[in-house]
Amino acid sequence: MIFFVLGGSWWPLFLILMIFVFKYVVNVLLATHEEVADQVAFIAGVSLLYGCFSGFFMSRLIVYRSAMKVRTETHV
Repeated sequence: MIFFVLGGSWWPLFLILMIFVFKYVVNVLLATHEEVADQVAFIAGVSLLYGCFSGFFMSRLIVYRSAMKVRTETHV
């Protein structure tokens, strides 16, 4: 059995909190100003930020998976 230790950091916690706050602000804005939902700049900006948040977590996954692969290849 191979164990993989993931070191703790404040960055993931901060980003999860930022995602929650950003989603809250976007939904309040959409509830109070429905006309912004039709603006291309608003849609593009929100999509870009959601993509950046997702990209950060995806990049962490790729880094940890590659580190795990290297570790398992050296222990075989």
